[in-house]
Amino acid sequence: MSYFARRPMMSVTAMFLAVAVYLGSTSVVFAQADDLGKKAYERICGNCHGPLGRGGDGPPLVPMKYEFAEVLPITREGLQMMPKLSTVTISDEEIKAVVVYLKTIGAAKKAK
Repeated sequence: MSYFARRPMMSVTAMFLAVAVYLGSTSVVFAQADDLGKKAYERICGNCHGPLGRGGDGPPLVPMKYEFAEVLPITREGLQMMPKLSTVTISDEEIKAVVVYLKTIGAAKKAK
């Protein structure tokens, strides 16, 4: 008989703690990405796409319908009025965080 079979309550408690730690750590990761994304967006993107991604000189980005893999080549190569942005201007990590940030503010806007 296994250790956890002899102590079922301990098994449930251990599983609960593992899930709580996992969920807590993912929310920290998303919060950090959201903060990095917001700062990068405000520094690089907001001038053209508006302060909350609703558009300006550039098109609206909220709601963000694209994934990082689709946004990266547009950012690096440019598209129509969108200029090419080098890794010196904005890193791949920052672009990924901007996508997360835009999805977050898009979801918040929908919830209202």
